[in-house]
Parts: sequence; structure tokens; C-alpha cells
Amino acid sequence: MKKKVIKYLSILLGLIIILIIYFSLIGIQTDRFNNQIKDRLSKYNSNLDVNLKKIKLTLDPLNFKLNAKTIG
Repeated sequence: MKKKVIKYLSILLGLIIILIIYFSLIGIQTDRFNNQIKDRLSKYNSNLDVNLKKIKLTLDPLNFKLNAKTIG
């Protein structure tokens, strides 16, 4: 019984580590957050007009942050 629990916990821990590495290096490309980013930018400067096509989100595990980078 203990061997099964240890086996499942090690598999779960391995998957979590792989996901953290994947999101840190490669990230996710999306266009779902464009309106939220435009709204945040307009709060800082109302004269700013931004056209966003795709956003790449990457994880920064050391600082516990998500970084957003525009593509195109």
C-alpha cells in the first residue's frame, strides 16, 4: 500500500515539475486577455491606442509572476 502511495505521489510531483518547466520556457499563446490588457493600459494613459494580436504568457517561478509578452 505504501509503495502505491509513494508511486502516485512521485508521478504527481514529476508532472507538476514538468508543467512548471514547460510554462517557464515555452508558455502559452492566447488572444483571450487582449481586452483586459487594453483596459489596464487605458487606465495608465487614456490617449494610448493598442492593437494586440496574440499574447504569450510565461511563468516566472522564482518571483511567482506571470509575464505577458505581445507577439506581432
